[in-house]
Amino acid sequence: MWYQAARDDNLEYITQHLSEFQGTFDESYPYYSALMYAAANGHIRLVQLLGSREARLTTRTGWTALMAAAEQNRLGAVQYLLPLENGLRTRRPTNYYRVGTTALLVAATKGYVEVVQATYSYLPEVEASTWNPLFLNAFLVDSTMVDILAGDFAQGLDVYNRTPLMYAVMHPPDARAAERLEAVIRELGPLQDGYDDYYGKTALIYATEAHNTLAVELILKYMHNEVKRKAVSPEGKTALMIAAERGYVDICSLLLGEESRLVTGKGFCALMYATLNKNLDVVRLLGKHEHDLTLVTDFSPFHSGMNAYNMALQMGSMEIANELKKYVSFTTEQSIDKPMVFHLTRSAHDDCSQKSGLLETTLPDYTNSSPLRVKPPPDRPLPTVNTLGSALHRSEVELDPPQSPIPSLTEAPRMASINPEVESPQAYSIIDRLKTATSRVFFTPIAESGVQPESSLPLAARGDSPRLKAALDQLVSARITVSDPTPLPTERASVGELDAVARRIYDELRATKLLLNQYSDDNAKLLETVSAMRGELQQEARDKDVLLERLASFKDRADRLAQECTEVRQQRDGLTTQVEQLRRQRDELQDNISTSEIRAAEGYTELLEVRSELEETRKQIGVLVRQNAELQQDLDTAAIQYSLHRQDSEKAQLQAELQSVRDELERLAGSGGSLQGSACNEDVLEEILANHASDESFEAVYEKYVASPQIPSFVRTFLNSNKHLLRELRLEREKNVRLTEHIAYLQEELAGAQARVGKYESQIMSYATRGKSV
Repeated sequence: MWYQAARDDNLEYITQHLSEFQGTFDESYPYYSALMYAAANGHIRLVQLLGSREARLTTRTGWTALMAAAEQNRLGAVQYLLPLENGLRTRRPTNYYRVGTTALLVAATKGYVEVVQATYSYLPEVEASTWNPLFLNAFLVDSTMVDILAGDFAQGLDVYNRTPLMYAVMHPPDARAAERLEAVIRELGPLQDGYDDYYGKTALIYATEAHNTLAVELILKYMHNEVKRKAVSPEGKTALMIAAERGYVDICSLLLGEESRLVTGKGFCALMYATLNKNLDVVRLLGKHEHDLTLVTDFSPFHSGMNAYNMALQMGSMEIANELKKYVSFTTEQSIDKPMVFHLTRSAHDDCSQKSGLLETTLPDYTNSSPLRVKPPPDRPLPTVNTLGSALHRSEVELDPPQSPIPSLTEAPRMASINPEVESPQAYSIIDRLKTATSRVFFTPIAESGVQPESSLPLAARGDSPRLKAALDQLVSARITVSDPTPLPTERASVGELDAVARRIYDELRATKLLLNQYSDDNAKLLETVSAMRGELQQEARDKDVLLERLASFKDRADRLAQECTEVRQQRDGLTTQVEQLRRQRDELQDNISTSEIRAAEGYTELLEVRSELEETRKQIGVLVRQNAELQQDLDTAAIQYSLHRQDSEKAQLQAELQSVRDELERLAGSGGSLQGSACNEDVLEEILANHASDESFEAVYEKYVASPQIPSFVRTFLNSNKHLLRELRLEREKNVRLTEHIAYLQEELAGAQARVGKYESQIMSYATRGKSV
């Protein structure tokens, strides 16, 4: 649902589940993240939301959201993601993109001009793609800048081993770029002629795939090596085959003279591809040139030996079959002198570069490579090796039959000597022509003699092989005999019959003489061919020496490789030792991990105990807090009571009376009394009001001073009249003292409780720290 929401631009769902799914990848193809899906579909709001969270995330192959946006031509997403993901390259092949692909290369391969311009503005992207300014201007078909930059950057190749010219022709140009395209190809064509890229494709193949007819025409005009190479695509197809397969009649007409009659390893030609795709116009163009080419291997639902006409019949394409039917009526004689057929193969790919396919210009052997797999009759000589056929072509031996047949040598025996069922591009041999004109076969089948096949002999021994010697001896010692002569007339024959017989004998002798002269010339040319073969064998001997030298160098290299292998084995042993050490360390780590797990379990148990103690401490703190609240309440109550007692009216009256007593004492002192006596009276009052353990002690002190003759009479009178007040005042003072002491006690208890609370808080922090560490 998360990835479907990213594809559907469901912003609400993405926002709600962002923390849950961000940074994840889809488990199904193409294994994208949500940002990659949003970028590939051009959902800018999701790209902005997910960009800060999933930028620079890649798939297992190294594919990024920027590459996904560039592949789908999402310019807005590309512009947003470029500052975040520029310079990244793929780590593995992705789809049909190779290792090291960047967003710039993806956009250039797709032909997205605006995306290419945007990505080229970031230097890390350019450096990762190994591009230079010529690549960009060739891609844009800017002929002015290409002319300026060609001298400095024409030899540059990018990650795909592509040239700037390939980017100029791999996409169809608009009408305005047609003139500029000619200037670009005219400038870069000679400098980059014959180059192929990582896949083995050339500029001609790219132009054909893009249906860039103008580029194909200009490449044929300015790039001669490009045409001579006969390069093939990764599928083994030439440019003509690609054009025929896709129905590009205009390009087929341009390439017909350069790439017709080329076949793949299975025997497919351009006409067959056009037939399979029912491109009637292309069939009409190629039918005359490739109607006789046949498959060499089975290719379901077709089998070896089938030509384009047979394939059309099997497919039920009657219109194409009717078009090709007019070429099928050719006789075997007319198909003898076929042009040489090129077989296309491709070399193996390596990791760094892929070179284009090689063209094997071989003449098929009847017994080995004939499409029909027909074995020759036992009375026919085995055909010579392919070098003989190529030498015959080089010696320009006249292979065509005479224009005016000799009366006595009709075409019947010559035609009978050729198997009419064999449809092969093998050229008509001089050996077959010698057989047709004689009453016996020149050569006996060498295969029956048990001679070792020449192909299995060493190169140096082929020049003296028994097979070649036997062939040369038979050629030199061959005695040509004509067919059975005309019977001579009897003695009773008339003059007219004698004239007729003489005339026939004369004509036969004349024809035989002409034929012998022709065979003499052919024999001389054949001897020249044999000499050429000897030269080739000598060259092969020299090649053998070169190969032996190379073999020696290969042996040296093998010795070095063996030494390197020994070193590698030693390194492997060292690595094995290191692996064992690492395994022991791993076991120790596992033991340590087990010990740590045990300690962790113990720590967890201790943590649980600490938590229990912590809960108990919290309960105790709660009790102390409640006690503190109660003490505070008692303090408040005591303070209120204390203030109420201080405001008591009786206390105020008592204080007033005391003040009056003091005033009276001062008055008496002022009237002549002794200051010492006044002070003494105050001491008496203080002693009476002093704290006493009981009322009895108060009564005793009170009675003592009342009965004492030393105090003045007015003091005695005051004491007698205010005894009750003095008692209450004493009690009040005692109560105030007790309250003061109780308040001091409560303050001490509160300070102690606060100290215990601080201690418990410290313990709680310590337990919490220990719990985290555990």
